[in-house]
Formats: sequence, structure tokens, C-alpha cells
Amino acid sequence: MIVFDNADVLTPEELEQYFPPGLGGNILITSCNSAMQCLTLPANCLEVKEMAESDAILLLLKASCLDIAQTDDLYQKAIEIVKELFCVPLAIDQAGAIICSGAINIKDYLEIYSQQQKTLLSHPEFEGASKYNQSVYGTWELLYKEIQQRTQSADFAKARAAKNAILILAIFSFFHHDGISEDIFSNAAIESGQTRKFLGFLFKISSLPLASSKLDHRLLPLDDAGLWNNFIFKEGVQLLLSFCFIRLGSHDGEYTVHPLIHAWYRDRMSSKEKKEFCLMAYVMLACSLHREIVRQSYSFRRALVTHVKANIQYNETLKEEVADNYFDDASEKFLWIFREQGYPKEAEIIAIKVVDVRTKILGKNDQSTIQA
Repeated sequence: MIVFDNADVLTPEELEQYFPPGLGGNILITSCNSAMQCLTLPANCLEVKEMAESDAILLLLKASCLDIAQTDDLYQKAIEIVKELFCVPLAIDQAGAIICSGAINIKDYLEIYSQQQKTLLSHPEFEGASKYNQSVYGTWELLYKEIQQRTQSADFAKARAAKNAILILAIFSFFHHDGISEDIFSNAAIESGQTRKFLGFLFKISSLPLASSKLDHRLLPLDDAGLWNNFIFKEGVQLLLSFCFIRLGSHDGEYTVHPLIHAWYRDRMSSKEKKEFCLMAYVMLACSLHREIVRQSYSFRRALVTHVKANIQYNETLKEEVADNYFDDASEKFLWIFREQGYPKEAEIIAIKVVDVRTKILGKNDQSTIQA
């Protein structure tokens, strides 16, 4: 038998070069790269999914050196911790190591974790809790650095896919982690990229002229028929799927990001990057809504409001960075969709801001201010 363990950064073609000749023996590959499946038959592939909650609790108690026979209160705390860590074995192992060291009591872990998530999941002191010798965040950093290196590749297509993958992951980080639909990008591309001919010249028109100026249009090209050309988007998504940074959702054209990966990517950003991509995601959501919103499917509008709410929450955590960004055209669309989907409090907050800004810029007697 020959074992290729953690074969994450090579392509299947590159790894195959190390296979011994002949048909004797067995080869075992462990990898975060799902593309490795092409090296064998589907029946020989096994996806290791999230740990069962009962096993995760036992792992936490073992790593913490705590007796499972102790109080029910202790067991309940263990349940709460593994749920918060989404039953990720390495995260649970590290949490147990921190508790075992005496640095944090199991009863206080969640309170400290809510304030210091980045520190607890990346602290090098606890990398050696298991034989893996990597922190949770450190594991994803290794894979991410491989994608970053590919951006410098002499192969233009390979470098482009890597750059697009990084951009997609950054935008996804400021949506809700689940149910991210390609329709958001498709609709945004069409709404922000429409053109109109006047006196023989083509002019770009948009229902959101203020907001759409903040979009990165690399992911939003249109074909000759005025429809979204998703090839650039797809090649970036495929790379993220191969490194398990994202997963396919429950419906076609939908993707999901593990909540811890979702948090990790925001945590690794600088303040400037957070401001840039939070705003870009905000604008992408606004542009995905048709100028006549009721013409879009109700199911799309229903799903989109979840992402809008999540993005606004991220905005709230970056108050000093994004407070100076206001787009009247985007706010008006979000006001409408919050009202329609039954979120009157959220609608009221936006409505008050629209009134305040229009009063300041246009004056209290302007028709737009009065309408607001």
C-alpha cells in the first residue's frame, strides 16, 4: 500500500505522476481537493462529512481531560460548544486543548469564543493538541496560499481562475453563508450592464447608477445577446469547490460556505478589504433586484432578503468603515423588499435614513423627499 496524505495542493494529473507502475497493491489518497475523485471509481470515493454530535462531544471531553461521568451541567456545556463549532473535529480538538491547559474553563469557553473567535481558532500554542500540528484557521490558510500562488502562474487561464476564485470567496463572505444563488450574479450583470444606442453610440444604462459604480465587473460579463456569460464565474467556483472552500447547495446553481470558513475569511481581511467587499456584496444584492421588482420570481426575492439582512449586519459591525457609504438607489430597493417580505423594523430603519439623506441633499420640499 502507498498513502498520499493531505494531497491538497497538487492537481490530480500532478499527483498521478507519483503512482507506482503496475497493477499490484493499493493506493489511498486523503485530500480536501474533491477533484482527486477522478483518479478512481465513484464506488471507491468516501466523503468525510461533519462529525456526529455524540462523537464530537466525546472528543471534546477526551481532549479536555474531563470525566464524562461528571455533572449534567458539564455535559450540557459540551453540547453547546460542539454545536457552536459545527462539529468540526480539529476545532473541537483545539477547544479541548485550551480547556485542558487551564487557560479557559469549559463553562466560560463560549463567552470568550464569542469575543475572541479568531484568536482561539488560530492560536499557534494549541496547534500541537493533535498530531495534525495545524490550527483550524492555519489549515485553511495553507490551502488559500496555494490559490494565491496560482494567481502568479504563467498559464493565463489558471491565473485568471485563481484570481476569480479569490474575488468570489470575498463577496460570498458578506452574503449569508447558505443558499448563495448564481441568479444574484446573473441578475446583477444584466441590470448593471444594459446598454442603449443614442446617435449611433452605445451608452450603459443601469437602474442603480450610483450603486453599480462600486461593482467589480470581472464576474459580470454579458454575451452578444445581453445575457450573463457565466464562464469566468464558473471557473472560479470550480476552483473553490475543488479546495472545499465552498460546497454545492441543495438546488442547482446554489452554493454554501461552511460557517467557520465564512468567519475565517472575514477575519483574515484588513479593515480596508472588509469595507471594500462588504460594500461590493451590498451593491451586488441591490443590482440583482430588477428595476420593476415584482417582475422577478417571488422565491428569488424571498431568498435574497436573507442575504440582505446578513450583509446589513456585517455593515453594522463595520460602522466606522462603512457609515459614510450611502446609495439612495440601493436603499430604496431594500426598503421595498423588506416591506414586502414582512420585516417592518428593518424597513423603517432604511426609510428613516432615506428621508434624512434626501432632506440633507435635496431639501425637505423636494418631491423625492416628500415621497420618502
